[in-house]
Amino acid sequence: MSTPVIYIFSGVRWDFTWQRHHSLARAARSSGYQVYFIEPAPRSLAHIRSFVLDRLRNLGTSSQGRIVQERIEGVKVISAIGFLFAAIRGCTPTADLALFYVPSNWTRIALRLVRVTHPIYDHVVDWENAPKDWFPPKSARSVERWFGKRVRDGKGTITSDSVMLKERWLKEGVQCQVVLPAADEEFIDTDWPIGDPNVVGYFGSVREAEIDLSSFLRLIDLGFQVNIVGPIDGGALAVLGNSKVACLSGVDIGGLPAKMKMWGMIILPYRETSRSASIVPAKLWNCLATRKTVLVGGLMIPAELTQYEVESPVIGYRAFNISQKSENVPSWTDRFKQILTSGDLA
Repeated sequence: MSTPVIYIFSGVRWDFTWQRHHSLARAARSSGYQVYFIEPAPRSLAHIRSFVLDRLRNLGTSSQGRIVQERIEGVKVISAIGFLFAAIRGCTPTADLALFYVPSNWTRIALRLVRVTHPIYDHVVDWENAPKDWFPPKSARSVERWFGKRVRDGKGTITSDSVMLKERWLKEGVQCQVVLPAADEEFIDTDWPIGDPNVVGYFGSVREAEIDLSSFLRLIDLGFQVNIVGPIDGGALAVLGNSKVACLSGVDIGGLPAKMKMWGMIILPYRETSRSASIVPAKLWNCLATRKTVLVGGLMIPAELTQYEVESPVIGYRAFNISQKSENVPSWTDRFKQILTSGDLA
């Protein structure tokens, strides 16, 4: 029997902070698929210009150096242009499954090129309210309407991590299955110590428009040591660079636990914006899997997680901790199976 093939048309590059796209690629491979991870195509001339300027400035994805994620056997990472050339030469295997993240005309073409009959739109970005520097595709709404019709006709599936986005689809008469984040194996397998109660940490990208930077400064004023591990954009670095916040280089997913072990708490401080109601960070279960208290600001917490809410040690934040719970932490393999089940593709 031949190995089934899945294409993941990602919204981020492989060498970026670890995201849902990466986790599901690894889960698909663990589930027996040959995975083709197709990096995103530029969505406009401005997008190309931004990418070139970032490379010229050697910013990559981090103010301290580029993050390079370890390659996984059985997961082939291909640029958008590399995929296109391979398809023109007839070198792209027919897809058994295809998962996509960016609703663009490019994606419509790519899905045709891999001859997939039942694609899955994992809708995790509210493109209507996405930041301008994410270069939302101008065709996003028209492509989503096209795909919504496919779903109504039984020729596609929509999943999301957001109840808000699910409700938007339901209002249009389109079914959508919520598939929440999970914990990565690096976090599940680590023996986490309690850590230093005076140290609070954050890991991931820090964007001035999305992260509440004042939270970090407030924690410093309250006497905490604050560590950030991950890429910091220029606006955020201008605010944090002269503070007592320790800004550490971003690392791959395998290097994160070592950076975080001695933290006493983790903070996820988001700004309340038109988009924040739809944000469910992929790292949410990774944070909980550490058995440390997780402080959360500016986010709508999924109902599944409210059972873990505890009294917050810091006023102004909700706090969550699973250390008193015996149930298992969900894995991304569980979530991948859930996605397949939602489309009757298991």
